[in-house]
Amino acid sequence: MKKSLTTLALIGTAAATLLGTGTATAASPAENKASLDNFNTITGAATIGGTLAGTGVGLVAGCIIGGVAGSVPGCVAGAATGAALGGAIGTVAVGGPAALATLVDVTQTHIAPPETTHWAQ
Repeated sequence: MKKSLTTLALIGTAAATLLGTGTATAASPAENKASLDNFNTITGAATIGGTLAGTGVGLVAGCIIGGVAGSVPGCVAGAATGAALGGAIGTVAVGGPAALATLVDVTQTHIAPPETTHWAQ
């Protein structure tokens, strides 16, 4: 634990040096919290929505493809496989872009001076 804290301190010092400020700037704790809360809300909702939609589409597509191959047992096997694959694809396809978009906002908030972000109240 101590080693990781030392590493984080070195990274912070290096970042401050690269920024040319001598000290790292950061938004206020309230701004940081609001930004992280937004990240959690949007990423969570997008991930859940993508997973459910992908599972539904995969279930139907898998049943159709499996049904062509071998009637009812093929439909059941295809539906199970399709639901699993569709859920994974939906999670990444919908949750991933949402996470990246909100992560940009979190990063911009964290490096901004206090009371200068759209989260300032």
